[in-house]
Amino acid sequence: MKTVRCAIYTRKSSDEGLEQSFNSLDAQREACAAYILSQASEGWSEVKEAYDDGGISGGTLERPALQRLLADVAAGRIEPRRVCRRPLDVSHAAIGMMSAAA
Repeated sequence: MKTVRCAIYTRKSSDEGLEQSFNSLDAQREACAAYILSQASEGWSEVKEAYDDGGISGGTLERPALQRLLADVAAGRIEPRRVCRRPLDVSHAAIGMMSAAA
């Protein structure tokens, strides 16, 4: 069975609440990690690298964690999969990046 390396990208538009010991980014990551774990029989494995953009609007692709994630996908370190609350958040950037690489 092929191992599918899955990354979790989290984002929150505002800084509000990010100082809490368990915040929105943590909740998003926890939910995605649980889903990836539920797919372990299909070979899914969570990459432990954190891709978190806290306090950055989704209206821009100039997000450091998103750019690191896209670079890791392009380098083959992560399998492109969508496990997120808003698929458009990452898919537009990934499609553009994949088109540019072709």
